[in-house]
Amino acid sequence: MRISELADRVGVPVSTVRYYERIGLLAGPERTEAGYREYDEDSATRLLFVSRARGLGISCEQIAELLSAWRGTDCVSARDRVVSLIDEKAAEIAARIDELTAFAARLQHVRDAFEAAPPPTSCRTDLGCCVPASGAAFVPWSYSTHLVVEHHAYEAALGAANGPLPKSAPTATHQIPTQARSPSALSVGSDTRQVSL
Repeated sequence: MRISELADRVGVPVSTVRYYERIGLLAGPERTEAGYREYDEDSATRLLFVSRARGLGISCEQIAELLSAWRGTDCVSARDRVVSLIDEKAAEIAARIDELTAFAARLQHVRDAFEAAPPPTSCRTDLGCCVPASGAAFVPWSYSTHLVVEHHAYEAALGAANGPLPKSAPTATHQIPTQARSPSALSVGSDTRQVSL
């Protein structure tokens, strides 16, 4: 089957298929005598596995490990690993909910303070009248090591914009080291880029 047929069958964009090939999650296909890329049933099965795993929030790096355990047929090994990854993801989500709950309380505190006092005719020098200090800056990314960006199109766009990632980090997972907790560093695998939040 052609790449468009493969993409339609699994339900992902063609750009995502190419991205998964580029980072090694999907093997490149054989070419016909006319030069067309021809995919087989094994490619469709593997792509479906990768796509379903991404839908569970599993990172590309983790999927590479899963594929090694699965080997196309080993359901027991793959399922055990998926259960473990789901448990890890559930813990991350719980921590994220706690972060958001605390942040919502801080926002409400600021709003209540605004409601309790009218604004001055001109801003004070400390700007507390319009943008009051509210404790440590909130970083809108999980403090856990892995935060998976769950949209296939983002992965494809990332790959198209920046080219293949280093082999040491074949993943589109954003990482913010827990100990740093800094909004200035955003990593894709080991390929760290500076961003402004």
